[in-house]
Amino acid sequence: MHVSDDGDTLRMRKVWWIVTPILLVGSCAGLFPVSWHLSDQLVNRPIDAGTQFPVLLVWPNRIEIRQIAQTSVISPRPADAAYHFRIPSERLAWVEGEVRRYPSRNPGASWLLKVHDLEDGRQRVQLELFGDGIRGVVYDATDREIVPVYSRLTGPGFAFTVLKVNVMLWSVLWLAIYIGLRAWKLFAGFRV
Repeated sequence: MHVSDDGDTLRMRKVWWIVTPILLVGSCAGLFPVSWHLSDQLVNRPIDAGTQFPVLLVWPNRIEIRQIAQTSVISPRPADAAYHFRIPSERLAWVEGEVRRYPSRNPGASWLLKVHDLEDGRQRVQLELFGDGIRGVVYDATDREIVPVYSRLTGPGFAFTVLKVNVMLWSVLWLAIYIGLRAWKLFAGFRV
């Protein structure tokens, strides 16, 4: 009977050495969406006075991305203006397609648009140029005006920021698991 226990222990150790690397790599990969979300918040910056940022103008048959330094250039929207700041939900897919095809001054960069409906008929618009980095703005749009919330700016090193955040999260996770297993072993007499 003692031999059987040693065989079970040996099998458990083999399983442990196979499963542990799979869990380590899997948890590292599994944390990337969380790391991306946390890192994404690090590129948000206050809007500096005089700095140009892009604004999306939606016309009946086209869109325009205009670089402005002050919202007073276009907002509040005159009553007779043909453009709009808000994007009607039935036109959102068309506008997103037009934004993706909109030409950029930077070769290889493309425009990205995210729109979220808020309360009181407002929309949160995230418009950014994505290439070697991210450069853009987040603003609230109503029928009459836009209100800049923050700018977004990062360089090509953003991928390293995501990696650093991922390694920190991964390390904290596995440190907590290690401490938990050691505490369990200490208090429950379980041997790992």
